[in-house]
Amino acid sequence: QVFVNEKKFACQTCIKGHRSSSCYHTDRPLFEIKKKGRPITQCEHCRELRKTKQLHIKCHCDGRDDGSGGVKKGLSVLMAVAVRDHRLTMFRKAKRAHSFRHFL
Repeated sequence: QVFVNEKKFACQTCIKGHRSSSCYHTDRPLFEIKKKGRPITQCEHCRELRKTKQLHIKCHCDGRDDGSGGVKKGLSVLMAVAVRDHRLTMFRKAKRAHSFRHFL
């Protein structure tokens, strides 16, 4: 394995042959091996909301960093509240519609 700045690299032949983990070729052009799975698109704050409150929203945190080392939370929290309120409204409407069907 060839590592440069903690990133894994392999030659095209080894990548195509599914041998990127055992590639030691330094005389060939090397390509970065990306992590498996989908890339992370949420900031830590939104991800924590998803885990603790089971609320999955798209991260709208502006820049995801306010410069002081903290995460901008204002917009994402507002979105979380809006999504929660929308879900509650939809649930209540569905419940009302279901209860009216029994009278007809």
